[in-house]
Amino acid sequence: MSDDRSQDRWDALFGFERVPASQESARPTAQNRLERFLELTGVQGVVRVALDGLVLGQAGEIDGEGHGTLAAFVGASGSQLGQTLQLGALNYSVLSFTGEPHAFLLLRQRDGYLGLLLEPEISPTHIIARLQQGRGAA
Repeated sequence: MSDDRSQDRWDALFGFERVPASQESARPTAQNRLERFLELTGVQGVVRVALDGLVLGQAGEIDGEGHGTLAAFVGASGSQLGQTLQLGALNYSVLSFTGEPHAFLLLRQRDGYLGLLLEPEISPTHIIARLQQGRGAA
């Protein structure tokens, strides 16, 4: 069972919340919303994937297919572990590899995952704090 409240919170932070049909024309495109993350200091690239791993969009310097696969695999594994161990829904995860200087911040959304490739000198907690502080504003 997932915690829709935490997923709704992240969706709102990222600007992916649902918009009534009457306001559809004022809604930014999915690509515009992804590009907003590049305005955050230290975000090198962003990829958005569906729960099944289908890449829905990407922006910046990121391997959309490679990082999208990573996001879907780790996200699904984390969600399954959370459920099996009764820890609750996956909220976010940080990946770091010895051969790669960049951290990869994975955030769960209602309908998929968002992966942010961070520059080496940036702390993932800094990015999370910025997103929570200003709904993703730079």
